[in-house]
Amino acid sequence: MKKASAIAVLVVVSLVFGIGIAWCSIWGTYAGFPIAKLLLNGQEQNLTSPPVIINGRTYVPLRFVSESLGAKVNWDEDNFTVNIETPQFISTKPEDVATKIIKLSSYRQWNLLYDYLHPDLQKLFTRDQFITEREKNGSIFAFIKEYSIDEATIIKEWTDSEGTRNTYYNVAEVPYMITFSGGTTFRGNFHLAKAPDGSWRFFWWPAKN
Repeated sequence: MKKASAIAVLVVVSLVFGIGIAWCSIWGTYAGFPIAKLLLNGQEQNLTSPPVIINGRTYVPLRFVSESLGAKVNWDEDNFTVNIETPQFISTKPEDVATKIIKLSSYRQWNLLYDYLHPDLQKLFTRDQFITEREKNGSIFAFIKEYSIDEATIIKEWTDSEGTRNTYYNVAEVPYMITFSGGTTFRGNFHLAKAPDGSWRFFWWPAKN
């Protein structure tokens, strides 16, 4: 039985979460198309099915991008279907959730990121409203060059003064630093509180224009 590699057509990639694409005839061809070299955080990725250039667009294997986001990819040969299972977001470590927030933002996966938003904010903003705002104001995250997450500090009492205006208890404050491709560095803190299902969820408010 031939095993499919689920390399199917995906995204046009220019620069996402430290992924760089470069192509030239020196990399050769695959299935008749020029091969693109893929760098993840500066490290070359040797994939079984390499990224290729088709009509001026770069196509990256679906499995690579999905698994980079923590999802599982399965090939259903009988139905000729790729099944992607996104990970459950329950985590005992707020630092893991903070990392996921940055990764999803860098890939501009706003639909998945919404699942990490605190339920109180999900009551205020629908998924479509969140996605629309992030598409408008979150494009800068596509140019992340590198980032770091520091150890969380638990705050006994914290008020979300910009958003819900509610007070939360045992909130995790996670310091982070992001460096963008242009050299700009930004430091900030994520604030996360536990939802009823036990998962850490983050607080957010639309950008002020």
